[in-house]
Amino acid sequence: MDRLTQVRQQIRNYRLKHQRTTPVVRGSRSPYYRRGVFGVPALVTGPDGQFDTAARSSSQKAVNDALALPVDCLFFDLDTSVPQDDELKELARRQVVAIFRDANFGNRVRAIRCNPLRSQWFENDLINVVGAIGEQLDALILPGCETADEVRDVQTILRNIQHAAGRRNRVFIEALIDSPRAFAQAGDIASLEDVASLVFSARFARTIGASVTSDTWRTDLAAVREHLPVIAAAHGKVAVDGVTRGLPRQPEARANVLQQLQKEAELSSAQGYAASWIGHKDAITTIQNAFTPTRERAELALQFAARYVKTSGDNRRPSIDYAMVIADWSLVRAAYSAGLLTDHDFQQHGHTLPALEHAIQSR
Repeated sequence: MDRLTQVRQQIRNYRLKHQRTTPVVRGSRSPYYRRGVFGVPALVTGPDGQFDTAARSSSQKAVNDALALPVDCLFFDLDTSVPQDDELKELARRQVVAIFRDANFGNRVRAIRCNPLRSQWFENDLINVVGAIGEQLDALILPGCETADEVRDVQTILRNIQHAAGRRNRVFIEALIDSPRAFAQAGDIASLEDVASLVFSARFARTIGASVTSDTWRTDLAAVREHLPVIAAAHGKVAVDGVTRGLPRQPEARANVLQQLQKEAELSSAQGYAASWIGHKDAITTIQNAFTPTRERAELALQFAARYVKTSGDNRRPSIDYAMVIADWSLVRAAYSAGLLTDHDFQQHGHTLPALEHAIQSR
């Protein structure tokens, strides 16, 4: 009996110990929400590679067009869209700083894609851009990192820039998984506090010697692709599908490709991806719809969330699993972004969206 008494106490101690462990599911530690991610060139150069008057006009038009798009996240590309020239890279940085200071982004997630850490342009990307407009920046898209240690160093740099500028907001990291080593260390990368998501890069297939076609690459790489959402969710983060393709000009061919993009986005959503990069503005609605639930499903998730908060506030043990409330909260956010849920729907439950979200996250 004495031994059982000791075991009973041990059980109680272990229960108290593990009660402090918060359930972790997809998105439970994500700082923001988006269904689609659209990249904008930080600089548009002319046919001769120069930034002349015509190119300046084209750059401004690309920015104005992008700001009018119904996409959840916009990023400005200082990396692949800008020629590898010191002067042009600096012009692109100035352009991005001016855009962030003058433009109205609405409720979008705002991001920049910097050059890789090991490149000669990374330093000024962070000092001259994040240093100037870090209070308006939600995320840094980080390409080319091989290890979690590299991503950790970038996290430290971003924190130090924000601290030096006297800012309180964090700039989160969208880590591109674009090499075998990065994939092998994806769990360690996702575990870093300021990493918001793991982005499956279009470059990955080439780095492992995979031979894929545009029609079958998702199934050809299914074993790899299906792992990334699980790895991200194990740390409360999300996986984003970073593979895109453009649209042909011919109407019939364009319609066929849009249908294919819809199927691919639906497959990504079914595999657990929370969002997708989008390669053409005319595909935004098609792709974002694939990550948008029905109104009925979103209403049910909203009811569960409101009921959970109410029972928690009454000091009763909630009958609804907290992990499931958090997991389904992305459905509420998606439906709200799509206009399927409105402020009135939240008011019927005695909340606003920000207040209910805060109440859930503070439990």
